Amino acid sequence: MVQRKIGTEKTVNNRKWMNYQSRKRYGRVRDEILERAERPCFVPVHATKYLPENVENLTEEKKDFGGVTFTPKMDRGADLEEMKSVVLLKYPFPNLGDPLLKATRKRLGHKKFWMYYHDMAEREFIQQIWRTVRSTEDVVEFWSPDAECHQRLRQSREGEISRGKTSRG
Repeated sequence: MVQRKIGTEKTVNNRKWMNYQSRKRYGRVRDEILERAERPCFVPVHATKYLPENVENLTEEKKDFGGVTFTPKMDRGADLEEMKSVVLLKYPFPNLGDPLLKATRKRLGHKKFWMYYHDMAEREFIQQIWRTVRSTEDVVEFWSPDAECHQRLRQSREGEISRGKTSRG
């Protein structure tokens, strides 16, 4: 796994997303990353609000645009070994508005719930990025406009991760 950055990645959260300028900046960073990422490229979609405008009506199926595969659904056993890069649009924290998650929060209590919540996010993160790496010989680029993803990459996986040069211009 080769960690790639353009150098302007910022943490993405709901508070920042409410700000129009933050959303515009995110869109510019995301689009530049999608332009630079090696093809074929895999983009697991955590929430459709982070998608480029040209990717519409993404529900259960994957969509391919110029060597970039967007998909909201990651079936276990999906074969992604041909992918040369993976782009995470945002760190996959679960939606706190989900009724099942709300019920789990009540049942578990504050401390246990947050442990569970962060464990769910980490498992999803690992599943999304490491699905593209099948052997020690595989070299896959990792990109994200969300700085949280870059911070969590090294924390979440034992294995070979190299830092690619910050790519400008």
